[in-house]
Amino acid sequence: MKKISSIFAIIAALAALSSCASLPVLDHGFYSDDEEQKEVATVFVDPYIEVTGIDKTSGNFATGIKGWAAKSSVRQIQEFTLNAGVHTISLKYNSGSQYTIFSQQVIGQFKANKEYKIIYNINNSSISYDIIDTETNESAKLDTEALQGKSKNVISQFINAVLNPTMEGTDKTVIEENDDYVLTNLPGMKYELLNKKTGAVEKGFRGFVTDFSFKKGTVYLYETDTISTKDEFLKTDYQKTSKTILEVTDCDLKTVTYTYVKPDNLAGQTIKFNINKKD
Repeated sequence: MKKISSIFAIIAALAALSSCASLPVLDHGFYSDDEEQKEVATVFVDPYIEVTGIDKTSGNFATGIKGWAAKSSVRQIQEFTLNAGVHTISLKYNSGSQYTIFSQQVIGQFKANKEYKIIYNINNSSISYDIIDTETNESAKLDTEALQGKSKNVISQFINAVLNPTMEGTDKTVIEENDDYVLTNLPGMKYELLNKKTGAVEKGFRGFVTDFSFKKGTVYLYETDTISTKDEFLKTDYQKTSKTILEVTDCDLKTVTYTYVKPDNLAGQTIKFNINKKD
């Protein structure tokens, strides 16, 4: 009896897959968002997922995209193209018997001439979505946990330990110190670098850039005595003109290790600091 039940279950599953495969892909074409079409990425959407908004139309209360045809079945796969770049997409789940009331937003980086697939995962009573590069099978979704400094990722740990405390609203000072230097990270993206041996103090603004996957993070120390606000600083070409550029190599919340990019005579060398916070 158990074998017969198992066979029926397998047949039912195969029938469902066959039914899903027989449905034509619903092609929505190019999503413009009132923009001119440039180099595009192609996005496929797995069965049971509804795209409720993109960029300007995205939000937790988004309900659908104007002009898009309705799916003929909840199992139907969808396809659309959009200009390459970073996009926010709102999604809902609907299997016919189970569905989510509100939309969930995901942010993805879509590269030109590449294909992506939006998938879902159900874990107990919660649902999550991902954007997968179909060629590499890697996620193209922004890891918001890492961005907030809540991940074990090295760059996320650095954000948590060094950057977040100095942010507006927290306004703490983070001190990085070793035997030779004291690097003081101040609110407002400012820094002071003390050379213990010479007593010289360098002052300016601190920039930080990370890639979308949080695999790389770069600190820029832009020495200046003429710029007084972070808005002025952000308008400069600091990524090219900073005299000191450091790659974040390691961070465990208590210490941080950098690899020099600039100055040229130190390029490739590492430097390690202990991290302390103060109000």
